[in-house]
Amino acid sequence: MFSEKNGKNTGSKYKMPRFTLVMTILILLVLGCGENKETIQKVESADQNPATPEGKEKLFEDIINLAMDHLRYKDKSYIYELEFPYYREENTFDKFLEHGKIRGAQADTLEFVDIVKLSMYEPDSAVAHVEVHFKGPTGEETIFKGDSLTFYWYAGEWIRPTVSTYDAQRQLDEIRQRADSAAQAEEEELGR
Repeated sequence: MFSEKNGKNTGSKYKMPRFTLVMTILILLVLGCGENKETIQKVESADQNPATPEGKEKLFEDIINLAMDHLRYKDKSYIYELEFPYYREENTFDKFLEHGKIRGAQADTLEFVDIVKLSMYEPDSAVAHVEVHFKGPTGEETIFKGDSLTFYWYAGEWIRPTVSTYDAQRQLDEIRQRADSAAQAEEEELGR
C-alpha cells in the first residue's frame, strides 16, 4: 500500500502475487466447503443414536441444515448428492444446476431448519414437518411453518431428493433386477 501523503510504501515488505493469493483462497474454500459425504455421515452417527426418535430427528435436521449451509455458500454439490442414483447417472452436475428448482435455490437469509414433527414410514421413508427460520438484513427474524420434507432410505443412507423421484428409481431398479435375473437364468441354462 502507498500513502497518498508522501508516496511511500506503508504496507508489508513482502507482497504475495495476486494470482497466488487468489489460488490460495480458492483452495482453502474448496477444502473447507468440500466435505466428504461419508465423513459427514460417520460424524453424525457418532454424535447421536439414530435408533431413538430424537436421534432420527437430529439426523434429518443435520442433513437439511448441512444442505442449507452449502447452499448459503452457493455450493449445490451436496444437494446433488442427495438425489437418487438414477438421476445422477443420467444428469451431470452441470445439467442439475440448470434445473429450474436448483437454478433459483438460495439460502442467504436462512438461519436454520427445525423439525417440529417427524413421521417415520418404516422401512424406507420419513416426512419431516419443519419450521424454517430466516433472519433478514434488518435483523428481523421470520419463521415459516407448515412445510414438510420427504426423506428416503436408499442404498444404506437417508437422502432428500429435490428433483429426482422415488418412483423413477424404483422402476429402474425393477428393470435392472429383471435383467439380472434373466442373465442368471441364461447362465444356468447354458451350464456355466
